[in-house]
Amino acid sequence: MDRLSRDVRAPEGPLQLSQGMLEIEIQLVVHTVHAYERHAVMIPDGRMFRMSELGYEGRLCNMALVSAAATWEGFCGNILRIMRSSGQRISKQQLLRYIKQTTQYQYITEPLARRDCIVHNFAKVDNKYKLDVPDSTLKINDSLSIRLPYLRQASTAFFNTGVALTTMLIQNGLLPDGLQRTIGEFQNEPGIV
Repeated sequence: MDRLSRDVRAPEGPLQLSQGMLEIEIQLVVHTVHAYERHAVMIPDGRMFRMSELGYEGRLCNMALVSAAATWEGFCGNILRIMRSSGQRISKQQLLRYIKQTTQYQYITEPLARRDCIVHNFAKVDNKYKLDVPDSTLKINDSLSIRLPYLRQASTAFFNTGVALTTMLIQNGLLPDGLQRTIGEFQNEPGIV
């Protein structure tokens, strides 16, 4: 517990920071959905509805996916800063080429495209999404609401891609040893006590 608390509050590297942020988002969603399933809201005319009937899970998961994508972008920015501080001249485009070389990259393309639609197109499929995810069966203007299993999968993909990228950059001598350290196994299914 001491190590977990220390790593979450004061991460020593970009992977720990990313992992902590992604896991916290999943925990918040899991616990909030748990509360939604057990609570009701009363509207002014006296009728009551279970909160789960109001579609909060989809909106909550959409917001958490936006946060997960921001965590990914922050992770990439931290990697760039570390590389540049060691005297390497590397651009975002060069880092993207390294990211695309990982076997995990294919698993984050759709969540990133989905995030863009959620933020920029009222959570509906647009032309950019279709270009970024050509194999998708979704059509232009289809709604993009997600549930908890998708969020867990996307968050795990962001984390695994970060691990793969960090490992590759260390092996190529572009990052110092030690940055591959994580908090532990990625937890995408927190328990509720």
